[in-house]
Amino acid sequence: MFLKLNIKDNVGIYLGGNKIFYINNKKHTIGIKIPYGHKFALKKITKNNFIIKYGEIIGKAKKNIKIGTHVHIHNMI
Repeated sequence: MFLKLNIKDNVGIYLGGNKIFYINNKKHTIGIKIPYGHKFALKKITKNNFIIKYGEIIGKAKKNIKIGTHVHIHNMI
C-alpha cells in the first residue's frame, strides 16, 4: 500500500504490505525492501528531473530512477 497526495507526484510513500501497484492499469512491483514511510518512484524519473512529493519539488534525480525503485539520498540531490 502507498500514499500519493497530489496528481503531480512522481513518488509514492510506502505504507507497508502489498508491493504491487498499478499506474494507468499497468501492474508494477516495488523491487527492493523499502522502509515504511520512504519514497519510491511511481514513474520513470530521468537524471536531473525533479522529484515531486505532495505536489512540491523536493529534489532532483542524480541518475535515472526506474519505476518501483527506492528514492532516497543515494539517488537524489
